[in-house]
Amino acid sequence: MAGTLTVLVVGDVPLRDASTRALPGAVAEHCTDLLSGVLQAGRVRASHIILSAEADGDLAPAVAAIRKIAPHARIVAACPPRLEPRVRLARRHGIDDYVVTPIADEELRRALRWSTPEEAGASHPPPPPSPSPADREAWQRLTHVLNQIGGSNGGLIEGWAHWLRGVARASGATVEWNGCAVRTGESDPIRVERLIQRGVEVVGRIVLDFPQLDAAAAREAETCAADWVAVILAGMAAHDDLAAWRRLALTDELTGLHNRRFFERELDALLETAIERRQRATLLLFDIDDFKRYNDALGHDVGDALLREIAMLLMRCSRREDIVCRYGGDEFAVVFRDSPEPRVVGSGHPTAADALHERFLRAIAEHSFRCLGPSAPATVTVSGGLAGFPWDGRTRSELVRAADAALMRAKAAGRNRIVLAGPDAADPGGPG
Repeated sequence: MAGTLTVLVVGDVPLRDASTRALPGAVAEHCTDLLSGVLQAGRVRASHIILSAEADGDLAPAVAAIRKIAPHARIVAACPPRLEPRVRLARRHGIDDYVVTPIADEELRRALRWSTPEEAGASHPPPPPSPSPADREAWQRLTHVLNQIGGSNGGLIEGWAHWLRGVARASGATVEWNGCAVRTGESDPIRVERLIQRGVEVVGRIVLDFPQLDAAAAREAETCAADWVAVILAGMAAHDDLAAWRRLALTDELTGLHNRRFFERELDALLETAIERRQRATLLLFDIDDFKRYNDALGHDVGDALLREIAMLLMRCSRREDIVCRYGGDEFAVVFRDSPEPRVVGSGHPTAADALHERFLRAIAEHSFRCLGPSAPATVTVSGGLAGFPWDGRTRSELVRAADAALMRAKAAGRNRIVLAGPDAADPGGPG
């Protein structure tokens, strides 16, 4: 086969470079992971596809999906010797041949059945047939769905349902995933169903509706459904992985509370909403009095345990809609906002230092910090500053400065107290 044809390379940059070197005159399209390879196979008219067995993703379902999208393409896998068994297993899903890395130019051309212009007398075969408008539209929808990865579960599942209806050319489609179900289109009497499984666990299903379907078309739909499920599984796995990484990025590893990054993002968003809706918000910053003494006397492991217990008390005393974070070191931040739900007894928005004194200081005073043991250098107390929106600041930085200044006044006044921000706020007379 001669070529100024298109080759799709799915793998790392060295694989791309080796492929273009071995295939003179080829136009190379490149992506690094198998899920992107499935998407690219629907976008480009590649006559040859080279897949790395080491690319991120599950090889067998990716090959099956690509084979459905590009039935006329020559698909060759590239793998190190240790992955040959995996690649041989994937051949049943649509791989035509494979080569072992490091790749020899002649071996790759042989596997692809590719000839240089000199070898083939510069003759060019006809390009593969163009996808139909319906196929192009379906795979364009897949682009939209993949762009929703990392968003809401409901929106992503709805995107899968629309894509599935288009790619199957069905009158209606339903996608169920972990208890969330989205249906699009019409309900017709002929149905093709397929469970979505992770190993042996059933996590959902797809349902396709057709007004009519002969036996051959029904068998084809059943076969294709397995490949469509594989694409959905790969997309949802990427979605779950991204969500997990986001949780890690926004969580304090020691205490399990949200971290400062989360605090800053959420407080900025909250203040925008509060301005629009004329709502109140209150920021409490506090730290543990003489925390260094606990670290010095009992060790950092005990200091860490003390931070975890303070975090546990914070979560126990806070409302569901409050934002509770570890701000840094032994400093914590709590943002109290107006509840979107009807008020109940004890859930009111705190408006005075006494409310915080009652809610937090008493809980800390009554708690037995067993992690400190009998040789604790002091009774655990905290000092804090309370700043309110819009009176003490209208931006995050203004509120933090006001609350921090009030915290410093609480320290200067004898500690073990919470002090209101603002020039008119009187310092408390002594520890509560």
